[in-house]
Amino acid sequence: MVRQHLSQAEVDAFYMGFSNLFTIKLHHSGRFTRFLDRAYVEEDYNFIDLQDEDKFSVHELGCIMDKFGLSKDVERYYNFLVPDENLDFGLRALRSDADVLAFLKVLHESRDMNVYCQYVITTVHTFFCSPTKLRV
Repeated sequence: MVRQHLSQAEVDAFYMGFSNLFTIKLHHSGRFTRFLDRAYVEEDYNFIDLQDEDKFSVHELGCIMDKFGLSKDVERYYNFLVPDENLDFGLRALRSDADVLAFLKVLHESRDMNVYCQYVITTVHTFFCSPTKLRV
């Protein structure tokens, strides 16, 4: 559900009874500046409320982007920001089931998550790093 006219206080009050729901602040149509003091510039964003952690997936995120009519025919790269971290060191890839589990793990620190979308090519060097340990 895309937030229309609700204040953050109204959303927080609603979530009190539903511990499995969260909000995504979806940053899109922008680009990251270079590493150190990284920023996401020339962006638009939408608040996506009432996301259910039991149903959340990368596919679901793609469906949300499709509803906005945002760049359907190009490769999309999603990253989430670990709460209380900066864009230089707190961005994590969001492309696989393992990434979704990492997302959900930090979700419990904050019911509001920042997700960033890049198109065609990613400039975040950690995007292709796996969150799981390799076994040799």
